[in-house]
Amino acid sequence: MEELELLGKNIKRIRLNKGYSILRVSKKLYVTPQALSLWEHGGGMSLENFIRICKLYQVNPKELLSFNTKTDCK
Repeated sequence: MEELELLGKNIKRIRLNKGYSILRVSKKLYVTPQALSLWEHGGGMSLENFIRICKLYQVNPKELLSFNTKTDCK
């Protein structure tokens, strides 16, 4: 699996663990729900959006970039 796909899975895992909907997160990030879904499925994102996600989720960037963790995405 590619790194962007794993990053996307981590973004989704953390979002779901926090109980956030795609709509809620996309509104807070000022992006469309489709953009967030794309990121969660391995689409590229800007560094600015990556930092904004880290701040919103209150996670260290290393946690999102950790590619050897098991994900519990649905």
